[in-house]
Amino acid sequence: MKPSEVQKSLQTGLFYRAARRYLRVRWASFAILLALMAVYAASLLLSATSVYGIGIRSDSVAYIWSARNLAEGIGLGRMDGGGNFKAMTHWPPLYPVVLAAFPLFGMDVIEGARWLGAILGGLNVALVGWMLARITRSPWFAAGGALIVLFSPAMAETNLQAMTEPLYISLSLLALLFLDTALLRGRRRWLLAAAVFTALALLTRYVGLSLVLAGALGILIYERQTLGRRGRDLAIFLAIAVLPAGLWALRNLALSGSAANRALTFYAIPVSDFALAFETMQGWVSPASEILSVGAGKLILALVALLGGFLLARFGSFGEENGPRSTLIDLNQLLLGFYLMMVLVSRLFFDPLITIFEQRILAPAYLSVLALLTGILFAAWHSAVKLRWWIGAILAIFYLWSAYSFAMIYRSQSNQIYNTMRENGSGYAYKGELDSPFAKLLRQIPDRAVVFTSNVEKFYFLTGKPSYGYPSEFDAAFIKSVKAMMVDRTVFFVSFHRENESWLVIREQLTGLRTVYEDENSYIYSNLQPVEEK
Repeated sequence: MKPSEVQKSLQTGLFYRAARRYLRVRWASFAILLALMAVYAASLLLSATSVYGIGIRSDSVAYIWSARNLAEGIGLGRMDGGGNFKAMTHWPPLYPVVLAAFPLFGMDVIEGARWLGAILGGLNVALVGWMLARITRSPWFAAGGALIVLFSPAMAETNLQAMTEPLYISLSLLALLFLDTALLRGRRRWLLAAAVFTALALLTRYVGLSLVLAGALGILIYERQTLGRRGRDLAIFLAIAVLPAGLWALRNLALSGSAANRALTFYAIPVSDFALAFETMQGWVSPASEILSVGAGKLILALVALLGGFLLARFGSFGEENGPRSTLIDLNQLLLGFYLMMVLVSRLFFDPLITIFEQRILAPAYLSVLALLTGILFAAWHSAVKLRWWIGAILAIFYLWSAYSFAMIYRSQSNQIYNTMRENGSGYAYKGELDSPFAKLLRQIPDRAVVFTSNVEKFYFLTGKPSYGYPSEFDAAFIKSVKAMMVDRTVFFVSFHRENESWLVIREQLTGLRTVYEDENSYIYSNLQPVEEK
């Protein structure tokens, strides 16, 4: 029998029919696997925040405060120490608007932020997996990438905070997936969906402008239509993507005279910030040193790769399908460049408080890099397996070992993050802050008292009460106004840190104050007289 006849006989045999049946169900199995990964990711986040809740920082309080006021019908903003409403103009609105929906179901906004973070954390694992599947057309490569994201400490840190990044990542991934579909199929309804999710991403973070730019350039370069059609599609995309943010900017301009409560000024970035950013990115690839280590799990993966390479060479490439190549690699390249550019421009000219070295800031770039590397490895494997099956098997072993090494080391690192969160909390929700004598005294401040504080957001989180922030200077006019208040009002001065000599000015010039609490870092001064014991 000739070799060709042998192969034909094999292909009509039991194994070949079983392989073809496998092809029909592999994507359904992959979808189930992604769903299980998403549920597991959400359960990890819920478990980690089950004691002290989700991590809270200054921006988190601004979102939570605004969401509560919106849910109560007051508006999107906060109250000052006199009970006057101050509209939110510094941040985009979507995240607090989403949080405001939770009280409709009888859930407090902070608890809602915890559940939202868990849901988005799981959703992002599934969306990254699906994006990688579109790039590689291989459920195995995509599952490996999703596993890395599932255990990634960078994503764990990002998802454990009540911040905008998890929502932004979900919306940007959905925008990319819909835009890729639009570019491949040429259907305008997919373009409209991509534009809507891009608009929502921009309403979540202003750096979402990078997604607008990447999408616009992607339409011009990769859409398989006439120049006139591309121009019309570009106009539609930009109109939908930018209009909501433009309306928000006009609202802010009318209320405060500023589109985003930021001024164009140059703020130099310290070299130490770049060093810390490099250290953060170095942590992403730290498991690479363990790729060549040998263990039982890796030996099993090696056997799977060898068998898979042989079968693919003999019976066809099960991962390959007909149709045009996905544009997601190209879109991620554009997005990565525009995102990093927008972060740097924002930090240099608009907001000196942006911490360019934090995991949450760099997380979108991390996912784009993962997509690019996975696509490159798959392309190399796909070319090799056509040339020699054993070369493809070697590359498959390398990829599987890499994914396994990263996932296992990441799992160890993220478990430490989850355990620390469960045992101690994070940020303003740190165990030592919540249970301290200082915090307990703050919660005893009368509701009608006038409070001046060094940290309005932290005071609100610990007490649920509004306050005035400390002025930039304790000048004569401020001291005079406080003295007038103290005639018939209870006044408190609360500081969470002693960064300047303001406390000396308060004690020396406001003689009617007594010390309620004081330590080396914080103090509470008030004109409230203690109740005498009978």
